[in-house]
Amino acid sequence: LEAIGQMSEKERSGIHLDIVGDLSQKKYYKCLLSLVHLYGLEDIVTFVGRISDEELRSYYSRAYCFVFPSLLEGYGMVLIEAMSYGLPVIAFDNSAIPFTVKNDRNGILVRNKSILDLKKAILKLCVDTDYHRKLCDGALDTYRNARSLSDLDIDIENFCQCIRTKAPKASYITNISYHEIDVICDDNGDCEIIRQLCMKFYWRMFLRKTLKIA
Repeated sequence: LEAIGQMSEKERSGIHLDIVGDLSQKKYYKCLLSLVHLYGLEDIVTFVGRISDEELRSYYSRAYCFVFPSLLEGYGMVLIEAMSYGLPVIAFDNSAIPFTVKNDRNGILVRNKSILDLKKAILKLCVDTDYHRKLCDGALDTYRNARSLSDLDIDIENFCQCIRTKAPKASYITNISYHEIDVICDDNGDCEIIRQLCMKFYWRMFLRKTLKIA
């Protein structure tokens, strides 16, 4: 909202922002509304709220790009979801986002928390249609080569096998449906082994959220 708000009327001509997602946090929603009123964006911004999967597919299909100004992400499945529709992603360069968004290949990574750079990235995509087309192709290519949930299930099983072999004193509970592993370990040596194993796995970005060591 701030990035679009800082554009001139000419720059934001033709731009429309659909904000999709839960609006139940009233304080946050009021803050967003205040920004809309502050910058005079009433005709440019639509708060869609929570919608069905079918409606979401419709919004993705009509969109020009996907702007994701998150300040912290473990993996960000929504990034791959947007790319499956050929949408370039504009996102802040933080946490695990650069594992998925590759600058100038399938999206634009913006300096973290920089509203000015976010504004520039949006305008660049809107003005340079050849660049936009290139990133669209890159987004689809990223999606086609993305690891599937089945791949993740195999990785979890391999990880558990490593625990059984290298940290026999540890116990764990897996929930494959939610891709979670709870590890309980009282032995300091085994705990260190488990942490080292985490760092060796390609899907270590998932572990930041789903692996709990007690």
